[in-house]
Amino acid sequence: MTRNEQGFEGAEIADAAAAAVTTHPVVERKALRAIALFEAAKGLGALAISLGLLTLVHSDLQGVVVNLIGTV
Repeated sequence: MTRNEQGFEGAEIADAAAAAVTTHPVVERKALRAIALFEAAKGLGALAISLGLLTLVHSDLQGVVVNLIGTV
């Protein structure tokens, strides 16, 4: 292998570049956990809304609206 101007071979340059851009594993794990919790909350919210809408399918829609509004 040939050496560049600084005296490093190709593999040494790659190792030095990889070491310069590594992230801290704890920070990465916390970020992934936060994203996972947010996505889980979104999923549970969507499930709750869909189950609530499913209960309206077989009920009297006018009666539900009157109960929500309180007047006719």
